[in-house]
Amino acid sequence: MAKIQQDEEKVNVDEIAEGKDADVQTAAPQSPLATLLKSRVVKILGYSFVAILLIVVSVIISWLVVKNYTSSRLNIEDQRWEEKKPDPLSILTIGDFKLSTADVEEPHFARISISFGYGQKDMKLVTELNARKVQIIDLIYSICAKLKKEDIDEPEEREELKERIKDEVNRILQMGEIKAVYFTEFSIT
Repeated sequence: MAKIQQDEEKVNVDEIAEGKDADVQTAAPQSPLATLLKSRVVKILGYSFVAILLIVVSVIISWLVVKNYTSSRLNIEDQRWEEKKPDPLSILTIGDFKLSTADVEEPHFARISISFGYGQKDMKLVTELNARKVQIIDLIYSICAKLKKEDIDEPEEREELKERIKDEVNRILQMGEIKAVYFTEFSIT
């Protein structure tokens, strides 16, 4: 008899989920709002709203990223246009130099034309360069007389020679300094 009472007390879960159980139906009366919220149309509208909201948020984020990227790119291009280029240098031709290299076994000959670049407003410097022209030519011959062919073969080595000439000439100048040394001709035989 105890077994029969237990069987009667067993609850059918499927009936409760479907709302067929009498106890459940009487215990939880459904309001019209609850019925409306459970309807399929409302669920579809809810999912559609969430999807549209996600799309709108994605579009806004994309727009902000593109706006930030293009504005930073424009700033870089604007800076490039706004960069002030240095004024062109005035040029003073020092002369042509015909030298033999310091190679012992097989001497080589070099022909170098040298010009100096200086600021356009440095009139005192031009006067001093012209006054010291012989001294500068002698200084250049002294620098180049120690060079071997292998010391001036490559472009990098020639750039180093320009820097050395510029440094040595600026060391003797009193009214300013030259900004650049140019080789208008450079040949080695």
